[in-house]
Amino acid sequence: YKAYQGRITSVREMRLAQYGFTKGDDSDKLGKVLALEEACMKVVKFDSNGVPSLGPLKYPELISAFDIPMTAEKSVMSWATWFAERFRPVFLKNIQEIYRRDPKATILDPNTSLAKGQLPAYALATRLPDQSPDGKRGPYFVESSPFMNHSCIIGTDLVDSTIKSVVAEYAEDSKKYKEQERSKEQLGNAKNVNFTPVKGNQLEAGLQTKKSDQVFGAGDVKANIGKITGDPDKDIKIIQANLIDDVTAIRMKLYGMRELSKSQVNLIWRMEDALLRDGTITVRNKVAEFTGDKNKVVQQWAPVFGISLGSESDLVDWQFWFERRFLPVFLNFVTRGSKWLGTDNLLNKVRTAHPEVQYSVAEFMNIAKTEINGQVVSVWTVNAYP
Repeated sequence: YKAYQGRITSVREMRLAQYGFTKGDDSDKLGKVLALEEACMKVVKFDSNGVPSLGPLKYPELISAFDIPMTAEKSVMSWATWFAERFRPVFLKNIQEIYRRDPKATILDPNTSLAKGQLPAYALATRLPDQSPDGKRGPYFVESSPFMNHSCIIGTDLVDSTIKSVVAEYAEDSKKYKEQERSKEQLGNAKNVNFTPVKGNQLEAGLQTKKSDQVFGAGDVKANIGKITGDPDKDIKIIQANLIDDVTAIRMKLYGMRELSKSQVNLIWRMEDALLRDGTITVRNKVAEFTGDKNKVVQQWAPVFGISLGSESDLVDWQFWFERRFLPVFLNFVTRGSKWLGTDNLLNKVRTAHPEVQYSVAEFMNIAKTEINGQVVSVWTVNAYP
């Protein structure tokens, strides 16, 4: 733990505040809390959706590392409460947000090894609710401490101020990063998709997504067997767990997604499903329309994508993507998809539809238009993503 002493960056200071400590606390305490992250990382597992969980831990050894004898029942219980109700949820939320942005980045690096331009969005996304859905206290209000004769700082003032410090420190890097990401690979380039239909029942779906995509389209399965882990049997299991149909892959590319990571695809899928279920998207005279409140959608869904409601510029960017790139494509998808399959369970029905139906839906999505500065343009030309 001594390796962490004196190496408290603003990012680590933010996490320590979430754990209940301030930068001015005893350096031994801070070092041991950060060392606990390292111990937990050794047993972390991510599921196919990018959600982390902790494996078995040797709790007696961890408790002893905090100088608590196992005979000190009150202190042991305090450590256990802090670990379960404060450390664990904060730690898992942080590593999930890091993994979501870069699976190769690590919380053990002083600044998580994310790009500097990613740090403000990461910091904002780590903020947990003040209360759990069942009305119980949130992690930031757990006073129990992992140290003897000590209480953790409770409340959100320190948490929010340290998050703001990270956002402010890397604000310029964030702007540059967003500009670079928007210009990368010319997101609005329709040449990235090739439709090669053949006649009648011989028509087969098979969009080849990028080699770097983490979710594989049907056309990619054979090409990747044996090239992921080197073991064909293991590769087949990985591919099956991450399989995505070609219509969904095309739709996500039309939304501006550079890589089809499972967790990000699932987020958009959830929003699509909710918009259809709550009647926000309706079909009138065979044409899909948005009949909801766009501001309400932004307030409800932008935070799910890691956007802080307190960051006006990020909210504006997300709403621009929703209105100018997502909606035109999704409305075309629902318009053409409902013609063949109806709107009930449309997202699933299209995945197994006849190839001619899939091609018809994909083709209609591909011609989606939007209005930018008074001009009607293809969605492919809009440099925006969620």
